[in-house]
Parts: sequence; structure tokens; C-alpha cells
Amino acid sequence: MKYVKPILMILHGVITIFLGTIVALMLTADVGDFKSATFAKTLKEKEFEIQKMAFLSVEKDSTIEQLKLTQELLNAKIVSINITKDSIDEANKSLTKDLSVLEKQNLEYKKKEDKKLQNQTRINELNSRREQDIKDIAKTFNKMKSKELKPILENHYDSDTIVKIYREMSVKKELILAMDKHPESVKFFSRVFGAKKPKKLATK
Repeated sequence: MKYVKPILMILHGVITIFLGTIVALMLTADVGDFKSATFAKTLKEKEFEIQKMAFLSVEKDSTIEQLKLTQELLNAKIVSINITKDSIDEANKSLTKDLSVLEKQNLEYKKKEDKKLQNQTRINELNSRREQDIKDIAKTFNKMKSKELKPILENHYDSDTIVKIYREMSVKKELILAMDKHPESVKFFSRVFGAKKPKKLATK
């Protein structure tokens, strides 16, 4: 019995040390595993972040390339638009020049037409005045004898004018007699009667 107590104490100490060692080993293993798991997780997170950054970098480069391509297309369109604008400007200049020429030609044509109209108006006025003069002369000749008419007709009127006067007269016999020796009597009688001289003097 004398040695039992020391032996039990020794065994208790050994068991305590053994259990302590096991617990320490277990705790050490758990901490290591925890640290290892934490490191692995951190590593994976870092790897994901790196991959994400790499993806973002690639996406950024792709976006930059797309922007460059879009800018090039826009520049090409701008150049095309400028070329088109220059062409339109040239066409407008040409049209403006042609329009100016046409306006000038139209103005000249209008001036000519206005002049023609003025001339025609003047001619119409003269003809109207001449017609009135013929009527006035015919009225005067209606009152005159052939002896009075003869020198007037021979010195102042051609056959065409005399025919017009004749057609406006109401008393025509004296004029016919006065035309007997007129230089253009043949022409006059031909136009009035259809013959050189009337077989019988008309009293129209």
C-alpha cells in the first residue's frame, strides 16, 4: 500500500500529460486546418478577383476597340457628309448661275416682247387712225366731182389706198370716172370689178 499512492499519482500525471498532449495536438490540428481553410478561401477570393479584373480588362479593351471602330465609322460618315455637302454646294452654285442666266434671258425676252407689244399697239393705233382717216377721206370724196378728184388721186394716192377709200364711199361714180386715166387704173379696176375697166360705170 505504501507504493500504491505514488504509482497512482505517477499514472495520473502520465494520463494527464497524455490527454493534454492529445488535446494540444487536436487543438493545433484544428487551428492549422482553420488557418489552411481560411488561406484557401482567401486564395480563391484573390484568384476570383484577379480573374474578374482580367475579364474587366479584356472587356475594357474590347469596349475601347469598339469605340475606336465606332469613331472611325463616324469619321468616315463625316467625310462622306462633307463630300456630299461640297457636291450639294457646287450643285447649288451651278443652279444659281444657271438661274441667273435664265433670269437674264427671261428679262431680255420680256423686254423684246414688251417692245413688240408696244410696236404692235402703235401699229394698231396707226391702223385705227388710218382706217378713220380713210373713212373721213371717203366722206369728203362723196361730195366731190370727178374733175376735182382726178388730180388728188393721181398725185397723192396709190391704187391700194384708193380701193380702201372706194369701199368706204357711199357715192362711188365720181371716183370711178376720176380713175379712168390714173397710172394704176388697171390695178384698181381689176381689184374692184375683176376687169381692166367696167363695161358700164357702176353707181354704187
